[in-house]
Amino acid sequence: NKISNFILNENIWRNSLIHMRIKAIYFIMIHTGIRQNELIQLNKADYQNDLIKINGKYGDRRVALNKTCQLQLNTYLENRIDQEAPLFVNQDYQKLTKSSIENSWKRISSELNVNFSSMDLRKTSAVLFAMSGASNEELKKLYGFKTNSISNKYFFEGKNRLALEKQRSFSPIK
Repeated sequence: NKISNFILNENIWRNSLIHMRIKAIYFIMIHTGIRQNELIQLNKADYQNDLIKINGKYGDRRVALNKTCQLQLNTYLENRIDQEAPLFVNQDYQKLTKSSIENSWKRISSELNVNFSSMDLRKTSAVLFAMSGASNEELKKLYGFKTNSISNKYFFEGKNRLALEKQRSFSPIK
């Protein structure tokens, strides 16, 4: 929540388009768990309605965006003045690079004194999705995990966190 609030409310970038881009990237990554390299490869044509088509290393898949993600992404796209194909571009309207995203996270980390990365967003997203009631198979399919052991890891972490939350509110003595 600290990172989300900062990204929504703070403007530490040179211009508003960069800020819009960071917000869109952050919300898409935390919501869908998309890999950083998959995000970089996306083109505008891969985004239709509320779905993003991902051509991943481990196979193609689609992920759905919630209203917040759609709003952030649509705002960013509506404010771009270029006609370039990549979904996310840098200041020179070239395809975004891995270092551009990493530098943004480092800047936020520095401001908040909290360390996080794209992989942290992916892991957090998977655990939160499991906590929301997603099945192990849904995790594997939507996050593009190549093995059951990887999806099991996040599925059981989510279920364990849910159990702890239940225990916190449990009171055997009335």
